[in-house]
Amino acid sequence: MNISRQEKTAYLVNIRGRVTGVGFRFWALEKSSLFPSVSGYAKNLETGHVEAFVQGNADEVDAMLDYLRKGPPFSGVESFDKIPSEFKPDCYFFIIE
Repeated sequence: MNISRQEKTAYLVNIRGRVTGVGFRFWALEKSSLFPSVSGYAKNLETGHVEAFVQGNADEVDAMLDYLRKGPPFSGVESFDKIPSEFKPDCYFFIIE
């Protein structure tokens, strides 16, 4: 499937491993500022995983997902699952929950 650089896309992501207590959500917020079209959230789950919702222009979302797949220093991403999601037009910022 060919996605144009400006086509809007969205994903719900579940990230598992050593991802809590290592600044993952704040690091994700910082990385999202590199991509003007990206919005969404990152939050810790009770399971010890991090959930992220990422949306925006396809090329910027893909780049943000690459960052999330690697994680910040001192993290250890063991599993990264992304599910296509509906674009939320009322979501304008990347936030930490």
